[in-house]
Amino acid sequence: MFFFLIPSIMTLEKEYSRVFLGAKVIAPWPEDLPGGKIIQENYRHITLVFLGEIEKKVVESTLRQFPLPKFSIGLTGQFTKVLFLPPKHSHVVAYEAKFYEEKPFLFYQKQVMGWLKVENIKVKNSSRQFYPHVTIARGNFEKQEWEKAFQKLPFYMDSINLYESLGNSNYEVLHTHSPFAPFEEIQHTADIAFIVRGHTIQDLHRAAETALAFKSPGLVNYFKEEITCHSIDEVIADLNEHVAHADSEIGCSFKAVSFHGDLQENKQGILEWEMIIDV
Repeated sequence: MFFFLIPSIMTLEKEYSRVFLGAKVIAPWPEDLPGGKIIQENYRHITLVFLGEIEKKVVESTLRQFPLPKFSIGLTGQFTKVLFLPPKHSHVVAYEAKFYEEKPFLFYQKQVMGWLKVENIKVKNSSRQFYPHVTIARGNFEKQEWEKAFQKLPFYMDSINLYESLGNSNYEVLHTHSPFAPFEEIQHTADIAFIVRGHTIQDLHRAAETALAFKSPGLVNYFKEEITCHSIDEVIADLNEHVAHADSEIGCSFKAVSFHGDLQENKQGILEWEMIIDV
């Protein structure tokens, strides 16, 4: 007599994860936001590509090896307007994300799409135009309240993550890549100070602007589209012009950027400037 083991349906089923690649962003978010289900700050991101249900073995063996961006410092930018998505029957509140250097980020998104095609991994809505934005809230909300509350904010890209969607606007990071932060606050006696990073003087200028705007968000309305500074002294003079202009019109939480502070190059060839702010 022969006995055959028939696998159960459960053992034959493939295990799937609902995943996507996204860029986590950091911003000086307002504490009070209008109605709707507010997304936790730690989960706010720009979706690079949404993949949907993918076999877990593919997630483990392939997706964790996603290509890394060529930029080694987190990109900076502004949230320029509030969006309601989809335009008809909106159920999502999002902020439009505009990078100061847009080309590196758009190139990276295309690089990821090309890599997925080579790996034969299908992408949901692959024909849809890429439009960088960050979801802030879902559900029921009043558009007028969000439009009234919106203010331009600075942001920077903190990391590139492979996320698993757990449902109910909760996510788990399965794999991460973190470039150097464009700036970080450091301890300084009586004043505010940052280490500001960039590959060029112009990069340092943008990172310094963003750092200042994290302390006083209204400054973003006074930044110039083009930067022509070629030395740290010119950067400081330009930043102080922004601060003085903003202070005369809306008030500013500090006095000026000091002409003190060291500029050096780290082991990775990145410029680092100690920016000291007089309060």
